[in-house]
Amino acid sequence: MDLANNGQTRSSFSSLLFLAFMIYLLSGGGEDPLTAQNRLRESLDSTINEYRNYSAWLNHTESNFTQTPLPTSLEPLVRSILPEPPVLSPSESYWKNITGFHKGVANVHNISSLSDVAWRLEAEKYVQAINLTESRENVGSWNWTSISSITMRLGTSKIDGFEDVESCRGHIDLETDNDGLKYEFHGVYLPLVGSLYARVVPDGYEPDIRQLSAMIPSQWRNATAHAVQAELKAKMDKLQHQVDINAIVPTETEGITSPACSFLMYGQLAACPMRPELLAEVEAELEKPTGASTARPPPMKIHAVMISQNCEVLFELKDVEGLRADKFWAKVTTYAGFTMAIYAGLLLLLVRQMEASRTPAAISSVSRWPFVFQGIADSFSFTSHTMFGILSKSRAALPMIATGFLACILSLMFEVRFTSLIHRIQAPEDAIALSSSAQQSSATSAGSVTAGGESRNPSRSFLTSLRRRLNAITDPDTRFWALILFLFMFIIQFTVSYPVLLTTVGVVHSFWLPQIVRNINRGTRKALTKRYVLGTSTLRSLLVLYIFACPDSIFLHETTSWVYVLVAWVAIQVLILVGQEYLGATFFIPAGWVSAPDVYDYHPVLPLPDPEAPEQSFGDCAICMEPIIVRAESGTQSESNDGTSIGASLLLSAGMRRHYAFTPCSHIMHTSCLEKWLSIKNVCPTCRTPLPPL
Repeated sequence: MDLANNGQTRSSFSSLLFLAFMIYLLSGGGEDPLTAQNRLRESLDSTINEYRNYSAWLNHTESNFTQTPLPTSLEPLVRSILPEPPVLSPSESYWKNITGFHKGVANVHNISSLSDVAWRLEAEKYVQAINLTESRENVGSWNWTSISSITMRLGTSKIDGFEDVESCRGHIDLETDNDGLKYEFHGVYLPLVGSLYARVVPDGYEPDIRQLSAMIPSQWRNATAHAVQAELKAKMDKLQHQVDINAIVPTETEGITSPACSFLMYGQLAACPMRPELLAEVEAELEKPTGASTARPPPMKIHAVMISQNCEVLFELKDVEGLRADKFWAKVTTYAGFTMAIYAGLLLLLVRQMEASRTPAAISSVSRWPFVFQGIADSFSFTSHTMFGILSKSRAALPMIATGFLACILSLMFEVRFTSLIHRIQAPEDAIALSSSAQQSSATSAGSVTAGGESRNPSRSFLTSLRRRLNAITDPDTRFWALILFLFMFIIQFTVSYPVLLTTVGVVHSFWLPQIVRNINRGTRKALTKRYVLGTSTLRSLLVLYIFACPDSIFLHETTSWVYVLVAWVAIQVLILVGQEYLGATFFIPAGWVSAPDVYDYHPVLPLPDPEAPEQSFGDCAICMEPIIVRAESGTQSESNDGTSIGASLLLSAGMRRHYAFTPCSHIMHTSCLEKWLSIKNVCPTCRTPLPPL
């Protein structure tokens, strides 16, 4: 059979076309530039109209804007849950900058059916101002009571000309066990009293901040109204600049259809037990570290209420713990150093393994798929770390980009390179297996044709024909890399859901499973070094444990006990690989479940040397020229019918038989010596006869 012409050499034109087609199908189309420009101009025109009408309303001139008054029953309901800001003592103060990440428990209430809450009467009065029919349509089928926690990414910024009112905007994630809702909010923060007021809308919508001043207490209402005007002016100038430079702004989420509930948020910071001047020193050191000794930063906690005007839902948020942005970025920098150390260790282990498997004989026993799975995971890590670093625009940007760069080196320069080497060396073997499978398929198809020439299974015939056509236009290398590309694009495109992400992580961390299967099929005991298997499994498990099991990780999501199952699964794979090395490739499979592979046994039971000989050895090893010493284990002696000793003449211990290797050409040597020899040449060191895998 001419394997060179059996799909192994083909013009690269078809490969290029196939890969281009796959990239076209899997990549997102994006928004047309002209459409993006038109959308940006429409947004600018809308903002200009909002700014002009709002400015006219503030100046008490003719305007198309009218501020919608809030129900009079709303304020008593809010204050029954969230009291007015207390009068601070001289030893207390509020954080001036609350930019950061806040996480806490969310208590959800259906305000139309309350029972044992202290503010039930106030809620009943507020419900009278709600259209219950419309609110229930807005809620839809979403189970609001399944929401257990809330995460807020909050950012404050000063408004020119206003010291006592700061702009506050960000994102809110309402989280359940399996899914969640994403919201955006825009409001104001009053640092003198530690109060936060915001309008919250579903992700993809823009809150109307012109209605904010209706929520604010009377003493801050005028300042807030003019601060909102300044915010609209800044937004208008930004959009005008983007239009002038023909910027293409990515389209945000198009919004959700259900539920369509919007909220009003009232928040209050817990007072810090620290004098204002001392807290100001702490904040200054956190924002611009100089190494000066300051007091320990006090905890930041927020109590808040979120009330929906068009639904019957109320969120009560107590002790939402905050992590300031500067402390968060310091933690991100620490995480980047930890991850870089892990990837440096993985890189070192892989280089050592590549050195140990540098010959075709050694590589023929190695499965390529463990490195494919790890390469895909590391490619995703490279993408996510690099994008995080580029978009963060903080002091943690460089460490995160460096982490992504190290993951890129590990994936593209070593794992992909080693996978390609394995693929090229094993290509003839795969071609033989594919040819044999094709011949069996042809024979089966021929047997399924009736005497009249019609196929009995037309669907199978169609699939066989389709497979042949795909094989005809692509070579094996193209199909292999197209599969890798598809798996990588799947991870990038479809792991936005937390359950899908967990499933994908579980599949990727089954990376030792293909090697276990290859060992069984080939009867191989050892293909990868124990150092590489144990080291890689430990380092990757540490990274997964930090991401999914550490309650103080930088990812701000709920921990899951599922990760311990994943680590146990990786440990089971490692135990099987180690067991295959010492006990045989199929030691864990019950007899009769799989057919034993046609492999040569290098460790048969051999007669022991003459017990009266001066040295109990099988002779000298053909490689190291040292004697092969054997010792009969105690407890193996037994008597035959004629009184002779059987245990003294046969080596019965499987562990002892592992010390020597008996080749098909009847030469004997140390097993460890033969393993090193076969990693260089796949022939007998004495007579040059080709040897089967050890």
